[in-house]
Amino acid sequence: MRLWASSAIAVGALVVSAAGVVSACAAQDAAPDNIELIRTGRFLGDGPWPADGAQWFGVYADSVSHWLEAVTLRVRRVPDACADSATVITVAGLSDPLFLVRGIPTLSEGPIDVAFTGQKFLYPGESLYMNLGEGRWYTFIAFGIAEPAYSYAVFKSYQIHLRDLNRSQEIASFEVLDPDGLPTVSWAGDLDRDGALDFLADLRTHYAGHTLTLFLSSLAQADDLVTKAAVFQILGC
Repeated sequence: MRLWASSAIAVGALVVSAAGVVSACAAQDAAPDNIELIRTGRFLGDGPWPADGAQWFGVYADSVSHWLEAVTLRVRRVPDACADSATVITVAGLSDPLFLVRGIPTLSEGPIDVAFTGQKFLYPGESLYMNLGEGRWYTFIAFGIAEPAYSYAVFKSYQIHLRDLNRSQEIASFEVLDPDGLPTVSWAGDLDRDGALDFLADLRTHYAGHTLTLFLSSLAQADDLVTKAAVFQILGC
């Protein structure tokens, strides 16, 4: 599993490692090191960054379909008002994809099945149901404790689980959530084309940062549904 670290807001960032505040499925350590995740945008920090001209796959969507498209990254340094410079990542000749991946052996251009797109935070006790087709039903469900704090709620002992008809797996757990930086399910579908659910989640722990995390079913071990495959961590102040 490759972890890209960046800052999209300012230096002096809150650093949260994949093995730190957030814990995830136990099978994550089996993930290969060559699977990578990133997105387009403008980022502060020293990276490391992909090379200009690197070949990746972008996940694209329109009103009726989702698909993978081979793309060439454009990576350049530019002046920035918040720091000496920033890194801008775009794709050559194309619009911005939802996200970018590489290193998954089964990736190829063409349509992919999708069950969910959006930014969904699950309140404790709330479920998110999705169908990947042909009776392949999945449920994300959250657990935790909501406590009053001034004009908002603080969520403690928070967990996200993924279930199918026969199995259940804890995806991530948090001691406490930042009410201005709540984790979300961002995308779900069959990215690796093995007929089972893969998904992208933002396992953020702070309002100024993001921890985009890709989970793949094709890497799952034993009775797990998925394994954490790659992380793109955007740090902020």
